[in-house]
Amino acid sequence: MTITDSKYVIDELCFHLKRWENSGWVGVQRNPIYFKWVKGHSGNAGNKGAKLNVEEAIPVDIEIDWEFNVDEAKLSTLTQSQAYCLLMSLKTVLERPSVIATAQSINGVKPLNLKLWKGFLWKALQNTFKTGAFWEHIGPQYVKRGECPYCKVMKTMEHILIECNIEGQTLLWKLAQELWEMQGQKWITQTLGVALGSMLIQIKLANGKVDRAATRMYQILITETRRTQEGPHSHQWIQRGDEDVEKWHSCEEIKRMWLDAMNCRLAIDQLLVNKCRFGSKALTKVLVLSMWRGTLYNERSLPED
Repeated sequence: MTITDSKYVIDELCFHLKRWENSGWVGVQRNPIYFKWVKGHSGNAGNKGAKLNVEEAIPVDIEIDWEFNVDEAKLSTLTQSQAYCLLMSLKTVLERPSVIATAQSINGVKPLNLKLWKGFLWKALQNTFKTGAFWEHIGPQYVKRGECPYCKVMKTMEHILIECNIEGQTLLWKLAQELWEMQGQKWITQTLGVALGSMLIQIKLANGKVDRAATRMYQILITETRRTQEGPHSHQWIQRGDEDVEKWHSCEEIKRMWLDAMNCRLAIDQLLVNKCRFGSKALTKVLVLSMWRGTLYNERSLPED
């Protein structure tokens, strides 16, 4: 608003402008300027006075001072914190339309960008796993580490999670599907969008409401399965050597790795029901029991809670 009696606004524009320029406007909210329309010939004293003084107005030099005609920060006055904020603001945010579309087709609602980035496995989205083309930059002697020893193609994250035909990888998704169907749920066909956006997927009841227990169970199931998948691929070359087939992770080893991961998550959920320790953040027993019911070994002999 151009009509104001705020001393703060006047001080900021007249006395502190250079300080904001030097810091690159870090922490300063940039809002539009609003103009208030005053009806002509309405008896407004300010409007009449402005008209009388138009002819007497002093010409204003509108040329911008070269000291202020800069839209970057002044390095000599920046703090480390301000410099970091500016660098982070320039960082490009990667778009993931396939993952957004997958979550929308399953949930019926488009996820918010903020929730999307919180839900993703950050390293997979930023392509920071040591797979594929990463090894080409290390040296020619390491190039083969970026190649899938079974399929003989570049080992991308999509190949590791979805496309690889090695027996152990197929086994993992089979185990995940069997456990999911043990709860009477319909298996969702796996794509890269589902694998990376699993934290966005919502399992719904017949009445359309979100099934919290099934949704959380699905998220745990998919995330632990994909982490188990990535492990053998990353360690194959370094610890065992891809060229020796006999040293590859056997199906039994991979199955044990997956079972250990799921049992670990079960143990964590058992601990998270402790209200004395976790307070309002604790999980309810009803939620945990609903999540894992039908998946436990020798479940009938276990106590109800």
